[in-house]
Formats: sequence, structure tokens, C-alpha cells
Amino acid sequence: MMMHQAYDCVRSALQEPMCWQDGMEIQQISCELDGVEAKCAGMPVVRLQAELMACALKNTRIGVRREDLFAADVEIREGDRILFRRRLARKERVEAGEMRDLLAANQDGVEARAYCGDVDFNHTCPDWRRLMKLGIPGILAEARAMAARPGLEESMYDFYHSVELVYASLLELVARMEALARRAGAPEIAVRSLRGLREGAPGNTHEALQLILLYYQMQNNVDGTNVRSIGGLDQLLHPFIVRDLAQGTFDEAEIDEILRFFFGNAERRHVGANLPFYLGGSDEKGDTLVNDTSFRIIEVYGKMGIYSPKMQIRVDAATPDDFLRAVLKCIRAGNNSFVFLNEKIIPAALRHIGVAPQDAWDYAVVGCYEPMAFGKEVPCTCNGNVNLAKALELAMNAGCDARTGKKIGADTPPAEEIGSFEEFVAAVRTQIAYLADRSMELICAYERHYGEIQASPVFSATYVSCMEKGMDAYHGGAVYNNSSINLLGLATTADSLEAVREVVYQEGRVTLPQLRDLLRNNWRENARLRLHCKNRCAKYGNGDERADGLARQMVNFACDCVNGRPNGRGGVFRAGLFTIDWNLGCGAKTGATPDGRSEGEPLSRNMGPSMACDRRGITAALDSVASVDYTRSPNGAVYDAMLHPSAVQGDSGLENMLSLVRVFMAKGGFGLQFNVFDANTLRKAQAEPEKYATLQVRVCGWNAYFVDLSEVEQNLFIRQAEAL
Repeated sequence: MMMHQAYDCVRSALQEPMCWQDGMEIQQISCELDGVEAKCAGMPVVRLQAELMACALKNTRIGVRREDLFAADVEIREGDRILFRRRLARKERVEAGEMRDLLAANQDGVEARAYCGDVDFNHTCPDWRRLMKLGIPGILAEARAMAARPGLEESMYDFYHSVELVYASLLELVARMEALARRAGAPEIAVRSLRGLREGAPGNTHEALQLILLYYQMQNNVDGTNVRSIGGLDQLLHPFIVRDLAQGTFDEAEIDEILRFFFGNAERRHVGANLPFYLGGSDEKGDTLVNDTSFRIIEVYGKMGIYSPKMQIRVDAATPDDFLRAVLKCIRAGNNSFVFLNEKIIPAALRHIGVAPQDAWDYAVVGCYEPMAFGKEVPCTCNGNVNLAKALELAMNAGCDARTGKKIGADTPPAEEIGSFEEFVAAVRTQIAYLADRSMELICAYERHYGEIQASPVFSATYVSCMEKGMDAYHGGAVYNNSSINLLGLATTADSLEAVREVVYQEGRVTLPQLRDLLRNNWRENARLRLHCKNRCAKYGNGDERADGLARQMVNFACDCVNGRPNGRGGVFRAGLFTIDWNLGCGAKTGATPDGRSEGEPLSRNMGPSMACDRRGITAALDSVASVDYTRSPNGAVYDAMLHPSAVQGDSGLENMLSLVRVFMAKGGFGLQFNVFDANTLRKAQAEPEKYATLQVRVCGWNAYFVDLSEVEQNLFIRQAEAL
């Protein structure tokens, strides 16, 4: 096998121009797909999707990089979205039909970023264990056997036929790839692996990783239902690596080289929000699942200087400190591609919405930090969101948007009639419940039309339950067919509630109507009070029970408005407590808030304190964040911690980081991710981006280069670093 000693050589091999062969241009394929749609008019969507995918696989151009250990590739990229546009057209027909009046009724609330609700076909984790066990030929054989059973209902036959068509097309594509790789003089390991996958399940480490890359392209790029996890990579690969080393198939250096090329292939795809996998965790008895492969992955990846794929580290008391130190060393060195997740809290959160104990323990992490029952759940982790800060604004304005005057919320008393803080909190709760109901109403309406909008036989075939039921994963085939709503702006809301309590009901500086009018005018008439609210009132994130207690109250109430409510496809809703980057867009449509925030400024992000409001240090902030009951947040939550480089230097600095992780998990936190840099470095990078092209930052649940962010986002990081 060709060996390279440095990632620069791997990068060079992967930057070689692709030699495209044997297939049609994207535009030609689109014309072919038009013909397929015309021919399949009236077919169930599962049959239509299979016919479209088979056509795309048959005609897509394939290519080879002659130095790439994973040589064969398809031209259809994530950005081409070749079948997505057709799904979008089907969705638009539904929106123009039965959903038209509902969408019109909710237009003002959605445009105000008070709430939203939509489809979500973009957060999946295939059952990678089944794929490794059966391979493409095994799933094809299973589908054929299922379809041959007598007395099948027509819908079941349609499903099995669709799986058969897609997986037969996949095998034909692999055969084309193998032939091209051989003709082009690709590395022999690549040719052998493609032949192995054509004939059966993966038999070694390289074939396992080749199958992951191949399947990812098929579902993510061609089918258009995004793969947002490649599973527990250490657990998937460990048996292959142990066997390969014992049998002499590959030696240690060759295994590392295969991993470098695999990670390099993942990085060069420029996956939106990065391509994730998870490491570690524990078994049912509480013993750690960290193994030699876990360490190997961190060591190889840490030396590559890339930020995608990203890793979710599942942590419990049994997780070895040495493993956590290895991860923390990567973070300290500038690679922020990691989030730590609490192995004790997550199964309890999944059980909270009815996931069976054995399924809750065997969870996967999809997207950024969203848990799901592995191989059994379609969690749809980003169906909708509710802007908690907007709910507070609506409570101050009798259900009206302060910026537009439009009625978008519930009927609550005008500020003149709210006589106590308890009554004000009750009005905020009423608005939160109303916005959550509107979000769920939209999501359920869409879900009732999933059978007209989308199916994914390639993904569904990886789930045992779908094959047993003869039903697509998006049509109820999974064991758990759930939907998710994320609750945004917690710290902004908690701080605002505390400010109202202090300046209105305790100190009497203003009345509630007077404060409402000040906020409508963006504090212009009383800048002094704005500064008081911003700098003097108690803030969440400082271990202060006044604001922290309000944050917990809001979490408990808002999550209870969502969790366990029935959705539109036989499952339930799951609450999440993360913002991703929605805090920017939602903040832009939210008026001034009582915490001293000005109109249009970003809301607080994820579970963190409001910008520069954590004034008692990282330990106090961790205490505040960890005080929340995260068993109520089955869709995930995370705290973004920023550390100054001086705080993590040397052995003592590393131990300090380790202690932060351990204490946060022991206190019941959900997810923790780090940025390590100082404001001066960020300002230099903003002024001279060409000199800091590889400076990484943890944006939300993904990594990016600092210089690629917008100026608004860069300035937020600088402000946060200045407050350290």
C-alpha cells in the first residue's frame, strides 16, 4: 500500500483534479429525471423516490483521484441537491393546497421569528451496524426475500420493491467504480475494497470506511435526506482494526494512513455544519466503551489540522482521564472540533419522552448534540423553534409584536393590568405555550403530508423496524417517529424577567407600562435605566439564584409545553435547548428587552449566559448552566465555554480543563464545548485574515475558520473574549 508520512501529502493527493468518466453532466441527469417523474406520475412517493434515485445513480458521472486510497467518487455533490429540488416542489404543492390557509394565518408570527415549524429530512443516522453486518448485497437480498412473501399489502410491496431497486442500483454503481478505478490505475487497495463491497459486507478496516463514504454520498448527496452522523466510529472500526492487525492485513502505520485518507475525504466534502461522529460512552453495566481505536482516532485526527469531521465525546465516570486529556490537548492546540456529552443525563432525557430503557442507553448523537435511539428513531431534530425572548415581549404588549404592532401572540392582559411579578410571569408562560402550540400545529400539518412529500428507501432499509413493517422511515417505519422544537434565548429571557422583578416590582424605578414604552423606543428616553438593567440587575450565569431560578422555571415550563405532545406521524415532540445560530436572526426581529439588550441585537446563545454577563468566572457559569434539569431536554443542549490561553497552559492548565469537564458532568450538565483564544488574536485575525486563515472557532455545534465568519459573528467572539 502506498504510504505517506505527513498529512500534507494526503492533502496533496486529495487536491488532485478528479478524472471524471462514464456518465452524464448534472443538467443532463436533470432532464432524465424529468422523464422519470412524468412516467411515474401517480405512483406512491416511495416508488417515485426510488425511480429517481436509480436514474441518478445510473447516470451520474464517477471519477478517480489516482493517489487517493478511496479512489472512486460520484459527481453529484451536497450542493447540487439534485433530488432536493424535486422534493421542494412536492412540498410547495402541499403548501399551496391544504396548508395554504394555515400558513397564511401563521405568516406574521413566523416572519417575526416568534416561532416556526417545518419539515425536517436533514437529521438522520443510518443503522451503521446493520450496514457493516450486511453490506449492500445483504440488504438487497433481504429486500428481495421480503418482497417475495405471499399476501403482502400493496404499500409493503411498493416499499420492498423500492429498496430493491435502490440497492441494486447501488451495486451497479460500485461495479462501475471498480472498473474505472482499475482502468485509471488507482491504488490496488481501492480496487480491492470496491470489489469486496460489490460481493458482500466489509471484511476489513478499509472496506468499512469505504462503505461509510460510499453510503454517505448515496443518501446525503443523491437522495437528499442528510446523513448527520456516521455513528460511534470507534465501536464500528475496532473489531476490523483488531482483526486486521492480528491477521497482518494491515500494520499500525497502514491503519493510521487509511484513517488519514478517510478524514481527508470527509473534510474535502465541505459538509455544512461538519460531518459528525461520536466516541466513547459506556455499556449497560457502566463500563467504558473507550478502546484503543478511540485513542488512535484522536491521535491521527489531532495531527491533521482540520476541523471536519467533528466529534462528540460521550463522557461518564468510567471514561479514562487519559482519553479526555488527549481530546483536551487537541482543543488547547486550536482544534475545537469536539463537544463533551453527559452519558448519565442523555438516557434519562430520552426515557422522559417514552424511549424504552434499553433503547435510551443505546443512543446515537445526530447533528450537533442531539441524541436519538440508535437504529430505531427518526428524531427530526430541527422541525421548529420558539423564541422565549419574543414571548416575553408579547407578554409586555398584550400579544402584539412591539416592532410591527401586529397581533401574533395569545390574549394576555395589557401592561396596565398586570399588578404583580407573578402575574407578569404567568403572562410570559401563556405566550410561551401559545407559541409552542403554533409551532407544533405547523409541524403536524406538514407531517400529515410526508407521504406526499418525501420517502427514503436507501435510509429506511438500514432500520430493522422499517424492513419488518414494510414501511418507509418517514411514514412511520421507525420505532420512534418523533419531532423536535428548540427553545431559544433562555439567558436573555431569564435576565429580562429578573430585571422586571427588580426595577418594576421591587424597586419601583418604573411601572411596567413605562418600561414597555421605553423598550418600544429602544431605550432612547432612558439610557441610564438601560445601563442599570444591563450592569446592575442579577444575571444568569453567575451562580446567582435569582436569575438562575428563573431560568430553571422557564426551562421546566417551556419543555413541558413540548415534551410528549403527539406529533403528526405517530410519535411525540422533543424539546431542545440550543440555538445554533438562530440567535442572530431571531434577535434581529426581537425588540429591546428588559435585560438592557437593544432592539435587533443577538439573543443569548445555547445555554450560555448573555454576552459578557458571566462576571464571576467560568466555575460560577458552569454552576448556573448545570443547575438546569436536562432530563427535560431530550433534543439536546450545550454550553459554549471560552477560555483564555493563559488559563490552560502547561500540565496544570490541562488538569484545569479536565476538572471543568468532570465537574460539569457530575453536576448534571448536558453538553460542553470550548473555545480557547484571546481577544487580541481575534482582532488581528479580523484585520489581517490572510495571516490567520486556519484559526478555528467553535461556532455552535460545528467548527469554522474565524476569517470565514461574517463581521457580526466575528465581533461577537471578540466581545466574548474581551470579557474574559
